[in-house]
Amino acid sequence: MLKYFKLLDSVQSQYNGSQNLKTIMRVKLDYYFGAGEESSYIIRKWEEEKAATVERKLIAQLEKAAKNHDWWYMMSDDHEAYRKGVDESQEMDLLVNALKKKGMEKQALAIIDKHVPDQLRVNRGK
Repeated sequence: MLKYFKLLDSVQSQYNGSQNLKTIMRVKLDYYFGAGEESSYIIRKWEEEKAATVERKLIAQLEKAAKNHDWWYMMSDDHEAYRKGVDESQEMDLLVNALKKKGMEKQALAIIDKHVPDQLRVNRGK
């Protein structure tokens, strides 16, 4: 599968934006590998892998952001520390919303809950 995925990555970078991208992918798969009828399956698996890669990156980003976040920023007398905390909080909100759109709200909230201090926990109807 890896050789197919490498070809599809190459085709995507070369023809990105083309309305006929999937057709080009099918032709290339058939030409180089004689994929024939299997080309639709290979393209679907490649798309699933790409989507999973994006989701893994979002999860990793949220995990890192939540782990390194100053959860008490709002108590700071230092304006820079406060501003940084606001920015980090907004970044985490964007990541959570992106994961929600992918149907991964529970995973996103579990990451936040894992890192938020007990004193700041919000009851989400548990």
